[in-house]
Amino acid sequence: MATGIGINATIIPEGIDQPATSLVAIGADPSLTTRELFPILKTSFTGRLTEARKGFASIRRDWMSQAEGLGEKVRVASGDQIVEGIFETLDPDGGLVLQLQDGERRTIRAGEVNLIGGV
Repeated sequence: MATGIGINATIIPEGIDQPATSLVAIGADPSLTTRELFPILKTSFTGRLTEARKGFASIRRDWMSQAEGLGEKVRVASGDQIVEGIFETLDPDGGLVLQLQDGERRTIRAGEVNLIGGV
């Protein structure tokens, strides 16, 4: 498994097609540096990785309780393929379950997910 994240520590990027924020905008100390942030992130990420090795259920539960876009339309791009559907849930293995316009349910295992709004 590979994962990638981006963290806006102090600056909110402009000119992107998704809502964005920064840690400072939501209350972090403006003097926070990446040198200070990385050890905090590493500790948190290591804890979650340890938890994931024991099973995905608790991570899935926590993730679903905070999931943005649940019940809303999303677009997933994977290579040349683009799929749009309603974000229903994560399956027990972490796949993104979408309900497509024709009623089909499809599980997406990899791709770039963008929120595109209400139903």
